Amino acid sequence: MEKNQQGAITATKMGAVANISLAISKGLVGFSISSTALIADAANSLGDVLSDAVVFYTLHEARKTATPESPWGRGKVEPLGALSVGALLLTTGVGIGYSASLAAYEMLFPLSQVVEVMPSVLDAIPEERSNIENIAALGISGTSILAKEFLFRYTLSAGQKANSSAVIANAWQHRADVSTSIAVFAGLVGSMLGYPILDPVAGVLVAGVIIKQAVIIGKDSLRDLSDAPASVGETDSLRKTCLSVTGVLQVQELKARKSGPFLFVETTVGVDGSISASAAHRLAEITRLALLSKHYGRVANAVVHVSPIGSSGLGEKYPSWARDHGFIEQEIRKAVKKITEIHAVSEVQVYYKDDGLISAKVDILLPSNLTIHQAHAIAVRARKSIEEALPGIGSVDVDLELDET
Repeated sequence: MEKNQQGAITATKMGAVANISLAISKGLVGFSISSTALIADAANSLGDVLSDAVVFYTLHEARKTATPESPWGRGKVEPLGALSVGALLLTTGVGIGYSASLAAYEMLFPLSQVVEVMPSVLDAIPEERSNIENIAALGISGTSILAKEFLFRYTLSAGQKANSSAVIANAWQHRADVSTSIAVFAGLVGSMLGYPILDPVAGVLVAGVIIKQAVIIGKDSLRDLSDAPASVGETDSLRKTCLSVTGVLQVQELKARKSGPFLFVETTVGVDGSISASAAHRLAEITRLALLSKHYGRVANAVVHVSPIGSSGLGEKYPSWARDHGFIEQEIRKAVKKITEIHAVSEVQVYYKDDGLISAKVDILLPSNLTIHQAHAIAVRARKSIEEALPGIGSVDVDLELDET
């Protein structure tokens, strides 16, 4: 298993263990001292275990190898997991905000005709609570703040290294819990000092922070689900990898789309227009392997197209009947066969130039007993014969080979 993925899994497991431990400790202390705030916070920590379960599932599912049923893999399960965590965050934020607002209204307008006010998630400590109970409540709340802040930093780092949007979203879930615990702590202190209004005010502020982060996570997740492109930095790095391949002269186009923790790359590289199709294919394959190896664990697949520099035209300056490669090659062979001294045509290459013109390279086989002067004269006659058969053709390069059979 990849090191970064293992780190993300470890962070998720640590978060689950911490959430279960905090839920138990907050629940026990909350029930023992009748603290609604701690009981509600315990329920929130228990709910976070669901987020950990979702993230743990997406980490494994998103990294499964491609199958005939899922030829592009299951990378998009990851942003779906992040979207689920964002939805849980949003629910938490709205719930805290609603309860805190009701509590603040009841404190500010005690004579209002409210039949029943929902207990605040950040409920104030009853006045009759003893100092020991206060210290216990503050202690467990302070421990939650420290533990959750550590988990936020650790999980965020692991998520960034693994390129896991779900783990990063879970990290911000920990940060939201820090804000909630701080508000609980502030509410407890405020009640001890005789300012219970601090409790719901802090709750409303915390709710705003949580809702804002939930919206950010949701937007990023939806963006990833809609084939978001790689960052500018990653795109530049991919482009440099392509140019590092000897024989690749240009990167004419490069697109990289996200699929969970992976990138799918499609690029068009420019190569020498005079090389063979086999050589061009080789450069494309080497470029593809370079992208997969140098960006191992990030690039899941790469498709590399080659564009022959200087020879990427369509022959648009010629009638449509003259643009077909097979037709041009046939006409060249027929024109050359008219010269009796030529034993055979070993190869014909047709080039479609960027300026719309068509040129050709022809290899002919001649008797080995000819002088250089005689061979050159035959080559000139062959070129003229081709130009007569294909009026307006661009440059014709005739190469000579000796028949030694």
